[in-house]
Amino acid sequence: MYARVALSLSLLWTASTNPARADTLSIYFPPALDSSTGLTTSGGGSLDGFVVRAGALSGTAGQLIGNLAGKTSGTDILNTINSSFREYGSFSMSDAYLSDPAQAIVTLSGSMNNANFLGKDVYLLFYNNATASAASELGIFRMANREDNPDGSTGIFPTGANATGGRESGFNFTDPDKVLSPGSFLNVIIGQYNTLNNSFALGGLFGGIGQIFNENKTSAVGSAFSEVILNNFGASSFSASGLPAGLSLNPSTGLISGTFAAGTFTITATNSLTGASASKTLTYTASLQPPVITGILPNEATFGSPASITIQINNGATAVSVSGLPGGLTHPGGASLIISGTPTVAGTFDLVITASNAAGSDTQTILLTVLPG
Repeated sequence: MYARVALSLSLLWTASTNPARADTLSIYFPPALDSSTGLTTSGGGSLDGFVVRAGALSGTAGQLIGNLAGKTSGTDILNTINSSFREYGSFSMSDAYLSDPAQAIVTLSGSMNNANFLGKDVYLLFYNNATASAASELGIFRMANREDNPDGSTGIFPTGANATGGRESGFNFTDPDKVLSPGSFLNVIIGQYNTLNNSFALGGLFGGIGQIFNENKTSAVGSAFSEVILNNFGASSFSASGLPAGLSLNPSTGLISGTFAAGTFTITATNSLTGASASKTLTYTASLQPPVITGILPNEATFGSPASITIQINNGATAVSVSGLPGGLTHPGGASLIISGTPTVAGTFDLVITASNAAGSDTQTILLTVLPG
C-alpha cells in the first residue's frame, strides 16, 4: 500500500554575496528513513528514476485548480499544469536520496532574477514518469519557509531587479500534524496524504483532479473500524453529513473511526490552499454474521397456563431448532423464534437451541422453569 512517511516540507532562503551560493536551489532529502518510506506512486511504488521539476507557477494555486475544472483527460490535465509552470531546474528522483547521506542533496542552478521567478512561490512537481508529458500521476507542493528562519523570508524566490541568492528546501520526516494544515511547512495542491499510515502518494490524473477515492464498505456491526478520506487534490479539511452513529470524523485529518454501523452518508474534502472541494456519497453495509443465541424471554412458564416464549438471537437466523421441551410446549421449526403452548408438567428443563444462517451457526443450552399451577 502506501509507504510510511510523515512529510513536511520547508525551505530557508539566505541572501548571499558569495558567488558560489548565488542563484542556486538546494533540495535536501534527509535519509531519516529507508528508500521504501519516501514519496510514492498512488499504488505505493517507488519514484526512482522519475522526473522532479522545481520552479514557480505563472498564476496562483487557486487559478491552476480553476483551469483544471472539468478536465478529465490526463493529457489535458498535464498540458494545463505544464503550461502553467515556470521551471527553474529539474532532476531525476532517486531512492538514494532517502537512504544514502552522501546523495541526499540536489542542487539546481538558474537565474533567480528572471522575471518568471521574482517574488513567486517555490513549487516542486513530482511525476511518475521520466518524462513529464508522459506521466499519469503527479504531486505538486508549495514550499514554505522554516518556522525558525531568522530572516523572515516567506517561501518565495528573491525579489528585486537584481536579486540573487541561495535557497534551501528539505523533506523532514517528523511532524504529521503540520503536513496539510493552513500555514504549515507543506502545502499540497495535487496528491493524497493518508493520515492513517502517514504516507504521501502522487495523485492520479485520469478522471480529473478533485476525486475522492473511498468506496462503499461492508463490515460487522460494532466492530472496530477506521479509514481515511483519500483524494487526489491535497485536501486539508474534511466533513461528513449523516455519518452512522458510533463513527466520528476528524475534520483535519480525514480519519473516520469508531465502531462500524450501517448507513448512507456524504463526505466532503476541501483544499484550503486552492479552495477546491469535492463530495461523495458512501454506503456502509452490515456484513452477515453467524447468529448468536443470547437467551429466552421469559425464561419461565406456569403449569396449565398458555405460554409464549421468544428465543433471543443476534445477527438473524434462517433456521432454528429446539429440543428438550417439556410436554405441552412446541416449536414450529423453520426460522421461527417462538415457543408456545400450555405446559403439562412442572419442573426445570434444559432446552438445546440451535440457530444458523449462511455465515454459520450457534448452539446454546438454556434453562426453562415451569412453575406449579
